[in-house]
Amino acid sequence: MVKLYYAKITNLYDEKCFEEKIKQVKEKRQVRIFEYCQKKDRCRSLAASLLLKMALEREGICYDEVCFAQKTGGKPYLLLQSGLFFSLAHAQEMAVCVIADQEVGVDVERKDRLTGKKEEQKLKIAKKMLTPEEWKQWEKEEYRTETLISIWTKKESYVKMTGRGLTEKLMTIDTLSNAFYQQMLLDDMYILSVCTALVDEGGVRIENMSNYL
Repeated sequence: MVKLYYAKITNLYDEKCFEEKIKQVKEKRQVRIFEYCQKKDRCRSLAASLLLKMALEREGICYDEVCFAQKTGGKPYLLLQSGLFFSLAHAQEMAVCVIADQEVGVDVERKDRLTGKKEEQKLKIAKKMLTPEEWKQWEKEEYRTETLISIWTKKESYVKMTGRGLTEKLMTIDTLSNAFYQQMLLDDMYILSVCTALVDEGGVRIENMSNYL
């Protein structure tokens, strides 16, 4: 079981809406949100938190009774719900939350993130990130910039799934094996990757929650 909830964060740009919605998340999370200096960063963080709240409530879990903890690598998890896992991500005006019945990681990026960068800059990024086998496949692609973003989100989702964080270099992650990836395009602009350790035959159930923010 893998369920994806996503939302555009633009409603939260309204100060009144933001002030109303932030009261719905836990006080510790509110503190974390206000640690961001930029308004858009606060809105992204709040949106992801609200999506998690709604996702848990969809599973019949009372958000007020949920306790969060962190693993050694900093990955957050549900302390009392041992069979339920989650991962959050956001990019530009998109926030996402994934819940699953196994360890899961999610990442999202705009497909035009590298637009404007020179070809040598893209090659430099690719050399730092791709394994030799990934490089061979990437060179054959017609739309190499979008493919690079696609691989990037796969690797980031893997890091979030394992919980190893910055200790794991992207070049050491082989997206051609070792994990199960599911990818999709949200709003025709955002490339999203979901990573699980085991194959999920049910596919990802997707729901747009933008109207609820």
